[in-house]
Formats: sequence, structure tokens, C-alpha cells
Amino acid sequence: MLDPVNGSDVTAVGVGQACYNLISATLAQTNFQYACVVFPGAPFNPLDWAFPGNGVAKTNVTGFCYDFLASGVGPWAMELTHILTYFLDLYGISDSPGSFDNMACACGVHPSTFTKLKLGWLDPSEIVVVQSNAAATATLHALGLPRPSPPGRVTAVKVPTHDPQHYYLIEARLRTDTFEAGIPSEGVVVYEIQEAVWPPVHLRTTTALGVSQSYDNYVNVLVKAAVPGGFTIEIGFPSNAVAVPDLSDMTLAEARAAVIAVGLRLASSGSGNVVAQRPMADTSVPKGSVVHVDLRPPGNL
Repeated sequence: MLDPVNGSDVTAVGVGQACYNLISATLAQTNFQYACVVFPGAPFNPLDWAFPGNGVAKTNVTGFCYDFLASGVGPWAMELTHILTYFLDLYGISDSPGSFDNMACACGVHPSTFTKLKLGWLDPSEIVVVQSNAAATATLHALGLPRPSPPGRVTAVKVPTHDPQHYYLIEARLRTDTFEAGIPSEGVVVYEIQEAVWPPVHLRTTTALGVSQSYDNYVNVLVKAAVPGGFTIEIGFPSNAVAVPDLSDMTLAEARAAVIAVGLRLASSGSGNVVAQRPMADTSVPKGSVVHVDLRPPGNL
């Protein structure tokens, strides 16, 4: 048997094919904008191919999911978040938030600060913004606890860069309830956010920071103390930080000279002129850091 959408051999999964045909035909006759199909029984792999999207896309449905009654709270929460909010998956990259965000793991934990903010589940007043090169102290209230945070506490710290789509978020995670029991570690968690590309959430502390531990890259995060339901942290910036120069349209030789002049190193791919760089121009980084550039021949930019 062939899948009518992609032509793949699905002889062994005819039940899934029948479901796919029936559901697509049924949805095509409705005006539903959102749909989530629920299957009884335990999850089974053939449905991984059964909804490739093309068949559903030919109907009126613009938001779609499927799940199983036996899946558990994690998959249900993830799929319902997809269908009700259009929020996309956070997995698919090597440094995803993993089990610190249900939209990356479907494991039943709380979403991260980033996800809760985007969904409107956190008041922005719960986030304190610390500008680059400005030291600060904050007491983080663990993300799984009820809101609003007690006086003198915040949910997270945001550290912007020159690019409004590029910033850092710092939060506290504790195993405070049934859901947060699934987080991989307790402590302070640092994410780098790059909203220009999805998935945008990059975990920078694979193991949450404990007391006296620190994260030190663009921003310094030092965990000073544990307090009931959270942690007190200090925010600072490397004393040897330099601004990344703008390398746009430079040749390889020009780009190398520009980064060496400020104490940085260069890594490149391709040939020709610079069309992209990481970190972006004006980002503050420690001396000795590597700037990556992508090159393209003139006329192919």
C-alpha cells in the first residue's frame, strides 16, 4: 500500500493509513480551524507517518495535533499548547531546553520563563531587566511556585544585547510540585534566546547552577545563596569584555584584521565577502572569543 501523500510503502501500517484517509476526508467537509485527533489505547509508531501535514493542509484546518489517551500529561500539554496557541516545538537542536520546558520534552514539567512569557502566563513585571555592563543582585522565585512572586523577588532576570531578538533569561527551578519533579536538576538555569531563528531557546547550563557556582560567558551569573523557594544571584559582566565589530561585506582578510585588532579570533566558512556573523555586531564578549563568519562570492549575496 502506498501513502497517497508521499508515496511511501505503508503496507505494514494499513490501520494508520485508514485513519489518515478517514480523518482527512472528514476534516475536508468541515469548517474547523483547529483539530486534535485522540486515539484510544497505547501509543503506536505507525502514526508517526500518518499525519505528514500535506493531507491536513488541504482542508480548512490550520492547527492540528494527534495524541493517545494513554500518553500522559506531558504529551497532552504539549499538543494542546500547539493547537490552542500555535506555539511551536522547542526541540530539534542540540542545546534545546530539554526537560526544563515541556515544549521541548513533552515530559510534564513546567514551561520555561520564555514559553510562559510568550503564552501570556507570566506578567512581564515579574522579569527584571539588567542592562549590559550594569551589575545587579536579584532573588529568584522558583518558576513552579504560585505567582505573583513575594515582595523582593522576581521570576527571572533578562539581560539584553544590542539586538532585541537576542538576550539571556535566568530563572530558578526547584522540584516544588508533581510537575517540576521531572526537571533534571535544581538551581539556577541560564538560557540564551535567539528569536530570529526557531527554535530560539538555547540552554546554557545543562546542569542547573548551585550555590557558589557560576556561568561566565556574555554575562556573569553567580549563585550567592539558597533561600526558601529560590536563590539569590549576582549579575555582572566580564572585565575583559570587548564589542564584536561589524564585519558585514568585508573580505576574509579585512574581517580577520578587524577581529584581531580588538583581541578576538576568527573562524570562517565559504569564500568571498561576509554575509553573516556570530556573535552579531556590538555583542560584548570576552577577549579571545571566536567570531564565526559565513562568506559568499560577490554577486551571490
